[in-house]
Amino acid sequence: MSQDFSQKEILTKLWDEQQKQSQLLSRLPSIEEEVKKTNGRVTAHDTRLNDLERKQENLGVKVAAGVFVATIIVSAFINRIL
Repeated sequence: MSQDFSQKEILTKLWDEQQKQSQLLSRLPSIEEEVKKTNGRVTAHDTRLNDLERKQENLGVKVAAGVFVATIIVSAFINRIL
């Protein structure tokens, strides 16, 4: 099932494809600019997330230390009573 195209038809198809590619290539700078903006937003969100994770870890350590100290105090109080 081969189709025989004339040279003019082939050139017309090639020209159309070249035009499509030119249009796509002309959009690349705007796409690149959007990617840079998106990467900037993602980086900012990553930074905020890292800060929140660090604060959460610090809070966990403080709560654990508080529970440990409270346990020692309660234990000492109970030992004096008994």
